[in-house]
Amino acid sequence: MEKEERSYKKILFVPGFLRNYETVGRVLGILWLVQPIFKKAGWEIVLSQYYQNKPTTLPLKIYAEMVRQEIINGGWDAIIVHSMGGLLLPEDIPKDIPVVVVESPWYGVLKWQFRVINLLARFKGEKGFPLDNISVQGMIRGSEYMQSRNLSPSWASHALQINGWLGTCFLARVGNTFGKIPEVLDWNYTEYPRLDHVGILMNPDVIAEVLKFLDRKTRQPSLEE
Repeated sequence: MEKEERSYKKILFVPGFLRNYETVGRVLGILWLVQPIFKKAGWEIVLSQYYQNKPTTLPLKIYAEMVRQEIINGGWDAIIVHSMGGLLLPEDIPKDIPVVVVESPWYGVLKWQFRVINLLARFKGEKGFPLDNISVQGMIRGSEYMQSRNLSPSWASHALQINGWLGTCFLARVGNTFGKIPEVLDWNYTEYPRLDHVGILMNPDVIAEVLKFLDRKTRQPSLEE
């Protein structure tokens, strides 16, 4: 007798800027670590294919259209976005699909902030954000792409926004780069100042908060409620 396969609610995960093939692979590693936790809670994470398993080097408007098509055609129960991935979300996500925005530079990155981030990365022996990359250029405040976005999307009122160290440090607060999205409810905005930009995706407390939020937003009310 064949074992009946469990049915999971589907999450579309839209990752952020992917500098090279090493970071493309790191996304798969993160998914491998967190997927069992989400599946245990009845959710399955599906990676967005907007970047087609390649480093992100194209204009953001191209990637945004790919994400829009995924959302239209996917039948998702929830959407989670990280970093640059948040800038790719369309304005008109259906209200019954909860959205989780994890440390996304919602208001655009100031060019000097990228330079400081790159300098700090160099001290750590890491690579930063190449300013000649077309995708990075699209994230800069004042770029044509950033000017075309609606900063108060209709889905914000049913979204959870989470920021870590990068989104709450002095560097980011100067320009309100990672500031609270308009219409996001105060109790649906959380800060984890000790968590780094990537590690925040794997933190148990963050995962627990996300699952609690998703279950609350998608739970079917009982007859007694």
